[in-house]
Amino acid sequence: MEEEEVAKKAKTAEAEATAPSASGQAGLSHDFLAMLDPESLKHPTLPSVDDMSKVLLEVRKNALRAEYGV
Repeated sequence: MEEEEVAKKAKTAEAEATAPSASGQAGLSHDFLAMLDPESLKHPTLPSVDDMSKVLLEVRKNALRAEYGV
């Protein structure tokens, strides 16, 4: 029984030693994000409902034109 506990403790200690630390990951992500310009880190702008409906209408028109050969 005691040998099993020692084996379990050894496994958890080994897993903790090989797992990357949270501070190390934060440092890596900060270094990666520092390479990008602030403009590329901004949220993308989504098209409005009107803009999207215009795009979809054009796609449908093009599909109909291609179907009928116009």
